[in-house]
Amino acid sequence: MKNLILIVLTFSIFYSCSSQLEVVVNGKIQQLPKPPNTVQVANDLFMDETEISNINYREYLSWIDKIHGEAAQNQALPDTTTWYIERDEVQYGEPYVQTYFRHPAYNNYPVLGLSYEQVVQYSKWRSDRVFEQILILQDETLLTKLSDENYFSIERYFKGEIENVKPDVSIAYPNYRLPTKTE
Repeated sequence: MKNLILIVLTFSIFYSCSSQLEVVVNGKIQQLPKPPNTVQVANDLFMDETEISNINYREYLSWIDKIHGEAAQNQALPDTTTWYIERDEVQYGEPYVQTYFRHPAYNNYPVLGLSYEQVVQYSKWRSDRVFEQILILQDETLLTKLSDENYFSIERYFKGEIENVKPDVSIAYPNYRLPTKTE
């Protein structure tokens, strides 16, 4: 169980914003929203209330499949062989290898078996989805302008690559990430 605890603790995601919840961008004061399902750790830092669950990660995989296809989705799948524990020639983790990630009974359990790169990509995707939701709440017409080919990402938004959407560079956006060693 020692490995399980280490994996879970490393996949709590932090949300960082500027030095305060109110920021000044282009002379305007903006109130940054409290990130969903987080607790405030410092003035400008939030942490998830719980680890990222299997169902959260499956939502991400579904989005990848829809936008980038099955091959990209397969690359983002967790390594379920992390459950293999050999003791006296018996495979104690075998049932979990087959069921833990996909079975509904484990929906709210922490996702396991992700590489560092997979966690970084999930964090970027989550930043994109939260910022997309913030923009939709400000202007509901954004939702009608998005499609599988015209999908939203923070990078595409600020580069002006989203069709029929003019980026507002004065808007502060979320940045989900893994904690640093000092954090």
